[in-house]
Amino acid sequence: MSKMIEAFFDAWAETDSDLRAAALRGVMAESFVYLGLHPNDPITDANALTGCVGTGALV
Repeated sequence: MSKMIEAFFDAWAETDSDLRAAALRGVMAESFVYLGLHPNDPITDANALTGCVGTGALV
């Protein structure tokens, strides 16, 4: 968990906004696991994470 938090803040510290956005998408996609029908499948797209959170699919 601490590596995930460190990676998030490292990405957030990026000064170039495009690079920061790309880094944050990567960190978020690597750091969360979908807890639905296929709990072993990692989320590889930040939009998928947003969709899961928005629908309450993550528990």
